[in-house]
Amino acid sequence: MFESLDLEDGEFSHRSNSKKDEEELLWAAIERLPTVKRVNFAIVRGSSPDDHDNGEDSTVDVRKLDRRHREMIVLKALDTSEQDNIKLVSGVKERITKYAYL
Repeated sequence: MFESLDLEDGEFSHRSNSKKDEEELLWAAIERLPTVKRVNFAIVRGSSPDDHDNGEDSTVDVRKLDRRHREMIVLKALDTSEQDNIKLVSGVKERITKYAYL
């Protein structure tokens, strides 16, 4: 019955990317949370040498972080190579001042 299938050797032999799958599951779990609770969580990439979780991604409740860890999360969130952070912050400031008087 299955002899008629002409499949090449590597066609179904690829392994799934487990790191990508874990990241997608993490995002799916956060998306299932109610919006009120979702804003309290962040996904932190454990890539810095002082992290104790061996470079794995983890979810963090940002309400329970001390000042140093909160600052690290904000710096990681704003640290992009694609856009100028000063331009981003000035744009946010302009928008806040523009709509704060309405």
